[in-house]
Amino acid sequence: MAILEGRGIVKEYKQGDNSVFALNGVDISFEEGSFVAITGESGSGKSTLLNILSGMDVPTEGTVYFQGEEIPKNDKELSKFRANKIGMIFQSFHLLPMLTAEENLLLPGRFAGNEIPAEEIRKLMKELGLEGREKHLPSELSGGQQQRVAIGRGLVNNPRILFADEPTGNLDKKNSEEIMELLMRLQKQRKMTLIVVTHSEKIAELADRRIYMEDGKILRDEVRK
Repeated sequence: MAILEGRGIVKEYKQGDNSVFALNGVDISFEEGSFVAITGESGSGKSTLLNILSGMDVPTEGTVYFQGEEIPKNDKELSKFRANKIGMIFQSFHLLPMLTAEENLLLPGRFAGNEIPAEEIRKLMKELGLEGREKHLPSELSGGQQQRVAIGRGLVNNPRILFADEPTGNLDKKNSEEIMELLMRLQKQRKMTLIVVTHSEKIAELADRRIYMEDGKILRDEVRK
């Protein structure tokens, strides 16, 4: 059964009297526990699609379903959905500079009203390879370590789906490889769905399934054999 599905997704932007369609009638579904890469040139619509599927934005037309139910469209319910059902990772780490690694990691739990036991936090920090870094500020961490904190923040509420928009875009080759190894290991351990938007051929080749986008539409949809 599909954990996530988009039907007839259209995203239209008005520019004066003209319309620009970032997405134009996209139908897509994702199986639970899969690793899917969404690729395409800049402006192809891949990040717009990710934002709509994750509830970060709403479509002009069409519907997104999570576990068979339409995701909310009002801001309050949508925020609740994002806090409890999904995790997000971005190219920029978006860590609050005045908070420690541990405090940054705990933020989504606090927003969702979830009290995360200290033992769970210690376990997650160990999984992320951040033991001993709990009290470090972002400025005291490397780029790779900051992205590990961002990954932990995306996982702290135990989401069923983790979305990642160019998660290695700001990292060097070594850190990029380590971050992808970490994401894939955590995805398998937690049996969650991982949806990654990427320009990287190497990352796309690791996925179970690859979706090619062009001009707001799905050009090809390939399952790795």
